[in-house]
Amino acid sequence: MMDSFLIMILLGGGGSVFLALTLVQIYNYYKPIPLDLGKVLGYTSYFSYNIGDDVHVYSHHENYVSVTLFRLGKSKEKIKYLGIISPFVQSNAYDIKEGLVWTQTFSFNSKNIKSGYYILELIDQKTADIFQIPLIIKPNTKRKVAVVGSTNTWMAYNEFGGRSNYRDYVTPKIVKAYLDLTRADKPLPYARPMVSNQDIIEGEPGTVFGSHLLRSEWEMAAFLDEKKIDYGVFSDKDMEDDPILLDSDVIIFNTHSEYWSNKMIHRYKQYLNAGGKVIFASGNNVFRKVRLDGKAMSVISQNIKETHIADLVGTTLVGDGNAAPYKVMDKTHWIFDGLSVKNGQEFGIKNLNQVDGMSGQGASGWEVDSLSKYSDGFKCLAKGLNPKNGADMVIKENLPGWVFNASSITFVGSLNVDEVISKIMINLISQAISQ
Repeated sequence: MMDSFLIMILLGGGGSVFLALTLVQIYNYYKPIPLDLGKVLGYTSYFSYNIGDDVHVYSHHENYVSVTLFRLGKSKEKIKYLGIISPFVQSNAYDIKEGLVWTQTFSFNSKNIKSGYYILELIDQKTADIFQIPLIIKPNTKRKVAVVGSTNTWMAYNEFGGRSNYRDYVTPKIVKAYLDLTRADKPLPYARPMVSNQDIIEGEPGTVFGSHLLRSEWEMAAFLDEKKIDYGVFSDKDMEDDPILLDSDVIIFNTHSEYWSNKMIHRYKQYLNAGGKVIFASGNNVFRKVRLDGKAMSVISQNIKETHIADLVGTTLVGDGNAAPYKVMDKTHWIFDGLSVKNGQEFGIKNLNQVDGMSGQGASGWEVDSLSKYSDGFKCLAKGLNPKNGADMVIKENLPGWVFNASSITFVGSLNVDEVISKIMINLISQAISQ
């Protein structure tokens, strides 16, 4: 009742009728809402499973669907054909806190499947509609190289149910005021299909793409496979609680590692203090704070203070919707070993990212980060040539371990097409696993 009274004050009063309507809107907001599910959808219980785990799948389809498991490596590699699944119509009731409450449709075992990025592809046998469910198979033994998929960012951009962290088509203004006033959580449930990765249906690594989510992260997996580097893939949630991840010689944060929890930050510090090495092949890093629980990701801060992260990752978001190459700032550093580069020379010119509204091309782009007065101990090795704000490629080595940060979302889009970017990544990994 006190919360409702405060809302009346906030919105200028309005009497008992207004209050009653306000309470009804808030009450209805928290009730399950009916959705138009469409023909074929699906999700898994978790983003990541250990090798050997049973993967539990929840799917909705009005017709028969075929199900095939693919690994995203050097190519979209068919791993298992799981057969034809009979029509299975699920409830369309959607809870804003808990997501969908569906019955498990089927499961499969991940024994003898190597770690990596995967998709389950469901094809409607009547309409040919396709839906892909992303998932990660993580190792259950130590890998020298660990890749952390930016699954929190996937969640933040997922608009299923009418709301992501960026768009909200379902919450009444009066309820938004209530949530802001009471600082109530605005959860993004796990139990819902991922509808933000669909550009991976067609395409292969090494071809142009427009995504900053899984499609971009596939370029990293393709690069590591091509170079025959043994690696394991983990989710952001694993950064909170998987002990195997912190046993790795080097951790690579992939493409767009924006959403971090306090537990992730704590474990990151723990890893560095133990001598771990970190590669941020990513931009817009550690910018927003979240809380992860068993049912949802809740965004609890839209902007982590610069003073809290610049000394951890080196750079903070300055933003630039354009793209450009980098220029060399310190040709003598070991990241350029084996390359005949000169200070001022451009690199990262070739790039696969093509985004609506982004002008230019290059490995410094989309969203970029730069050094600040709080970036204690970080050295700039290269600088993006963007018209407004270029990415600062930095490193900090006066730690038990070291931290490298490309500070750009489009960096990974150059891995498989730019010789200098490719060699920088090889040098970083080689240095990390040889020490």
